[in-house]
Amino acid sequence: TGFEFGVATIQLWLGNINLLCGDLNAARACYAESVSVLYRLGTYQRIVHPIAGAAALAAADGQGVRAITLWAAADALRAAMGSADLSMAHEGYLARITAAKTGMTSDAREAAEAAGRVMTVTQAVACVLAD
Repeated sequence: TGFEFGVATIQLWLGNINLLCGDLNAARACYAESVSVLYRLGTYQRIVHPIAGAAALAAADGQGVRAITLWAAADALRAAMGSADLSMAHEGYLARITAAKTGMTSDAREAAEAAGRVMTVTQAVACVLAD
C-alpha cells in the first residue's frame, strides 16, 4: 500500500541519517525495516536503495567483504531492473565503499563483487537481514 511504501522510504532516509551520525545500530534497524517492507510489497526497483545503504553500513562497521558484496548486488539489481543510479542518489555511500575496497586484496574484492553480482533479490534481502 501507499502507506507502507511511505514507511519504507522514511526508514531508508532515517537509516541514512543514522549512518551519517554514526549510530550504526539504529541505521541497521532502519535499513532492515525498509528492505523488509519493500520486499513484502514486491517493490524491487526501490529495494536496491536500502540494500546499498546496508552496504555502506557494513563498510562503516568494518565488514569489507559484506559491504562489497551488497554494493555489487545492489548495483547489479539496479541495472537489471532499470532503477535510479546508486552513485547519484547515494554519493555519501561511495567514500565508504571505496575505503572498503582499498582495504582488501584484489582477489578478495573480485570474489565479493562476483558473489554480489549474481545475487537474487531474495538473496540480497536475506544478506541484509542476516546482520
